[in-house]
Order: sequence, then C-alpha cells, then structure tokens
Amino acid sequence: MPKARVRVLLADDHPLMRAGIAQTLSKEKDIDLVGEAADAQDARRQALALRPDVLLLDVSMPGPRAAETVVYLKKHCPETRVVALTAYDDDVYVTALVDAGVYGYVLKDEPPEAVLRAVRTVAEGESWFSSSIMERLNRRKTSAA
Repeated sequence: MPKARVRVLLADDHPLMRAGIAQTLSKEKDIDLVGEAADAQDARRQALALRPDVLLLDVSMPGPRAAETVVYLKKHCPETRVVALTAYDDDVYVTALVDAGVYGYVLKDEPPEAVLRAVRTVAEGESWFSSSIMERLNRRKTSAA
C-alpha cells in the first residue's frame, strides 16, 4: 500500500533547475518537499537529519561524487531511496550509479511528470528509469550474458 505522503529531498546545484523541480513537487498533494540542497555534502547532511523517503540527486554537483553519496546513504540512511537526476545518459554515469544502488534514474530532458512518476514509484519500493536508460541497461545485461 503506498504511503499517504512521500517526503522528498531535492539536491541540484542549479538554482533555476531546483526551483522548477521544487515547484513541480510542491503542487502535488501526496508529496512533501522537505528540503533542498545545492551540493552533495549538504544533500548528505540533510538526508541524515530529515530522513526523506526519496532523494532526488543531481549527478553532477560540487562535493563527493553522486555514486559515493548513494553508497554513503545506503549505509547511513537506508530508508532513503535515491533517484539520480541528470542530463547525462552515458554508460559511465549509468553504470556507476546503478552499481552504487540508485532506485531510479531520470533524465533532465524528460517532462516534469517523469520526475513525479519516478518519485512515487521509488517511494513504493520499485525502481524507475527513463526509457533510454532502461534500454542501455538491457543491452548491458544482454552483452554480459
């Protein structure tokens, strides 16, 4: 059964991008935006303090690398599920973040509804990846077999 309200922490170093995503999240009755961070270190601090259900984490921010932040949070804040938010869909980023344990991967060129679907899906314990990322992951599995 889905939670009544999903608590989200948003981490993105671009104020305009952060404001747009925050506005999108804030309009939803089932989502509480509990904090915003402009760098990875602040995202870690706020995640530990606020214990959000979902952290929307920009992949390219000042501070520790996103994959390191995912691993850190899995250890110190395991109830928080991380969704990578990025403009990058190349194999290096995707592989590092999937291996680190992200629950989702949303490309910034997706419509706002994709972020909402990702947040809700991940909050329910499922994974959500942009379709181009899923194709990439499926190709990776097929070539590894």
